[in-house]
Amino acid sequence: MLTLESLFAGYGDATVLDDCSLSMRDGESVALLGRNGVGKSSLLLTIMGHTRLRAGSMRWRGQDLAQIPVHARARAGLGWVPQEREVFPSLTVEENLTVTALPGKWNLAAIYGLFPRLRERRKNFGNQLSGGEQQMLAIGRALMADPKIILLDEPSMGLAPVIVLEVFNIIRRLKEAGITLLLVEQFAKSALEVADYAYVMEHGGIAVEGTPDELNNNEKVLAAYLG
Repeated sequence: MLTLESLFAGYGDATVLDDCSLSMRDGESVALLGRNGVGKSSLLLTIMGHTRLRAGSMRWRGQDLAQIPVHARARAGLGWVPQEREVFPSLTVEENLTVTALPGKWNLAAIYGLFPRLRERRKNFGNQLSGGEQQMLAIGRALMADPKIILLDEPSMGLAPVIVLEVFNIIRRLKEAGITLLLVEQFAKSALEVADYAYVMEHGGIAVEGTPDELNNNEKVLAAYLG
């Protein structure tokens, strides 16, 4: 479904991704792990077209992703939940969900079934929501575009532990629904619990990869790259 080969990318004259490669199959849940500042979020931003791609290739469902304009990538099936959530503060919950909606199985009823809290808050503005509610809204908005894959950038950031558990339960439900997931996450243990495969980044490249069991059982890898 998604194949990245020898990516070099960054911002302006700075290179952040250094010979970075990974691949994903349809329906797979992949965790992208590593310490702060190693390039995890930049990799997602590169997939969405928000960095300067210097070299390498990105293939999305057989297409050259670099040739798909940034504004067309959502319609191509790429769903993105940014680290900052970026809900529209002056729109209601329901307006946030419908403003970017595309035809598909994820309609308002389906989103409210997944997130009952959003149904309760549907008339509230984006800036009236808690951090956890904003995260639910960001995920719901991505689903409303009927994505084939969802890129989740640090969905637990800044949330209380009880809300983090709720968010990961939602991620499990998305996985069970057959949605392909690429998850950037600081909580390695939680991410590995929902992943089928994992990559660990260091200095802009992939340092280690393997199944969750392989990584969990490798104490040297955990200590060296994840702390």
